[in-house]
Amino acid sequence: MTRWIRLGIASSCGNCSKPLPVDATVLEFARRPWAVIRCVACAGEEPPDSVDPPVRTSTKLRIDFNDRIDAMRGGRDWKHAQAGER
Repeated sequence: MTRWIRLGIASSCGNCSKPLPVDATVLEFARRPWAVIRCVACAGEEPPDSVDPPVRTSTKLRIDFNDRIDAMRGGRDWKHAQAGER
């Protein structure tokens, strides 16, 4: 699926690696589980006159509970490391 979007965060073109500022109009190629964006020059077509503004969402970092316990404990012991446990 392809669609024209406006960036909510600064990014770069997936083809030419040109830095793209916030609110830049880009072409998005969305395929699960990833998406690639292209600048107007690399897209090969002109964007439409009206593109919806980007959705602003807050970015909240989620810390895993096990990571907190490991930080308090001082890390994993050798048995957990050999078993491949987190």
